[in-house]
Amino acid sequence: MKTIFLWRAVGFVTAILSGYLIGHVIVLARYFDWLIANGYASMLEDTYAVFRVEGDPVTPYIGSFFIQFLLAIALLITGLRQRKRFGAHKLAMAACAVLALPLTMFVFTVSGFHHVEHHVMAATDLSESTLETWLAMNVPLHVLSAALYVAAAMMIVFTEPPRRNTLHRSH
Repeated sequence: MKTIFLWRAVGFVTAILSGYLIGHVIVLARYFDWLIANGYASMLEDTYAVFRVEGDPVTPYIGSFFIQFLLAIALLITGLRQRKRFGAHKLAMAACAVLALPLTMFVFTVSGFHHVEHHVMAATDLSESTLETWLAMNVPLHVLSAALYVAAAMMIVFTEPPRRNTLHRSH
């Protein structure tokens, strides 16, 4: 029963995050791009940077991704302990759920966008070169992140969880 619950929990939380990321790509990322492209980047300094400090949306945002990551790690460990029950296919699905966050972080870090995103959202560097980099990378990298989470969620959600073998031996 614990394995089925964990399988469903990982699927549920990963699906919620993929929905959040899709919404981010459709609305928030494009809104920030619109502000910047239309010369309103200073509004980020007057509004979002202040909200980011006073409202602290970053802690629950990051926390939700770490909850998913930890649940997915627990599922993968369970799967490794129960290899026969999971099989290679379901172990691979659990691994994909684990890898969504590290792969996103890797791409954001290696591309340099992690620093650009921090500087723009905190309004600590709104230089022309930083804003140009933002406009070039913001939506595409968030689309990639959303795709990783959607793929991981779909693998888990649309696959039956590993179940105990219910076949009985005949005497």
